[in-house]
Amino acid sequence: MKTHRPTTALLSLLLVAVLAGGCFKKIGYDTFYVLQPWTQDGAERFAPPFGTVRAYAFAADTTYWAIRSYEEALAGTIASVRTGERMEAMAEGEPYVIDGNENWLAMQLDGPRFFILAVDLEHRLYAYTEQAMGENLPRLHASVVFPLVWKSKRVKNGKWVVCNDFYEPEVPVTPPDTAEESAPQEQRDL
Repeated sequence: MKTHRPTTALLSLLLVAVLAGGCFKKIGYDTFYVLQPWTQDGAERFAPPFGTVRAYAFAADTTYWAIRSYEEALAGTIASVRTGERMEAMAEGEPYVIDGNENWLAMQLDGPRFFILAVDLEHRLYAYTEQAMGENLPRLHASVVFPLVWKSKRVKNGKWVVCNDFYEPEVPVTPPDTAEESAPQEQRDL
């Protein structure tokens, strides 16, 4: 007849507890967010001049919060879609220089999800996206491309929505000679 020793069972239980304890790590969202802005003219992509782009982060999502104008983007605020309430940025991008790239911006963020706003001061453009942060991710690099060729006021560019509130579509002007030739014969005889 076998007898179980209480110490063997206790040691087994202790071993399981120690091994299982390693599975329960602390989850954090403290992330160093690096934004790399680019400007694109046709097929050519280049870095905008230092100091001509601003970046902001909000503890919000793009479903219930929006940017209503370039002026609002420039001020670093967003508005509630439901109530119109305004929210100021919880973080603003600071210059981040690495490997000769002087126009990058960085923010220290702590949370699972953010509304990120980038503003191109030189071309009066702004872009926004909703950025999810990975668990225990110390650094996250993202890039935004500001196009210089426009066909509408808003363009979806990857995860980003890029806006140009000052875009006016070109209206084709019909030269006077062409209008007269296309008029019916009766009108030309008058």
